Amino acid sequence: MSIRSRQTSFAHCCQLKRGETTVESFVMRLFFCQMMLFLPRSSCLCKKPMISLTRLDYNSSLDLHDLFKPIFNNYTLYTKSSFICKLHNKKKGRPRSVTSISCLALVLTWTRTKGALRILQLIFGLTSSPISTWLKFGRRCLIKALFNHPAAKVQLPTGQEIRAFETTIKNKFNLLHNVWGAMDGVKLLIEQTGHGDEQNNFYNGWTHDHYVTNLLLFSPDGKVRGCYLNAPGVLHDSTLATWGNLYDDIDPIFERFGSHVDVDSTFAKANKESMIKSQRSNVTMDGFFVQPPTFNRQATGC
Repeated sequence: MSIRSRQTSFAHCCQLKRGETTVESFVMRLFFCQMMLFLPRSSCLCKKPMISLTRLDYNSSLDLHDLFKPIFNNYTLYTKSSFICKLHNKKKGRPRSVTSISCLALVLTWTRTKGALRILQLIFGLTSSPISTWLKFGRRCLIKALFNHPAAKVQLPTGQEIRAFETTIKNKFNLLHNVWGAMDGVKLLIEQTGHGDEQNNFYNGWTHDHYVTNLLLFSPDGKVRGCYLNAPGVLHDSTLATWGNLYDDIDPIFERFGSHVDVDSTFAKANKESMIKSQRSNVTMDGFFVQPPTFNRQATGC
């Protein structure tokens, strides 16, 4: 197939069909077209379209859907309270216009946005009111599916895992010895409140916007090992680590295994041998390096 023919097929397949209210066929057609445009016939399926849309690859999305589908099929949102409850009679009412895989895709895609529904309406072919309803229901179903799942728990690694993480990091960053994880803050944009005191608490003068601040301690396998969530945006990352007792979590690991956590220059330095820091300004007033430049670059990139 020529490039011109592939581009024509790509444009045709990416059009939403009449009456299509779910996303799975659109996603799979987009997935196919990406493969058709950029990959030879003998290549394996490309993960980039699924990752771009949901932040998960195809296999991970299917595994998550296996947990999500039973909750979606057996619960309903239409209750007097804001909680979901079990369906008592599945035969009553109209069939749902959104399937479980569509609802899960909607929730995962929503996490990739800043909260606006316009782009979701274009992708999923639904208006604002149904999108809001299914998004609310899907978030609650996903929380219920993962609430007690062992893989979703935030917990510190075992000694065997720590040694494996050290090897993984050293293989990529040869100057970082005995480092098992990294800790950093992430700011999430929120709507500006009209109340002056609340606005002051969530306003960040460095970036000139309003946030909730979250601190994550994570390992090379992608799992969150410690966190402090939904703090006012005015707070410093080091303050969150103190409030969330994350320093108390990483210090015993260093004392027992001699393993460090990589952090940036915003964290407290005094009496914290458990942390390896990258320096924002790696040159002193006298013109000397605080630490070797190559080491500092690797600490920044970890």
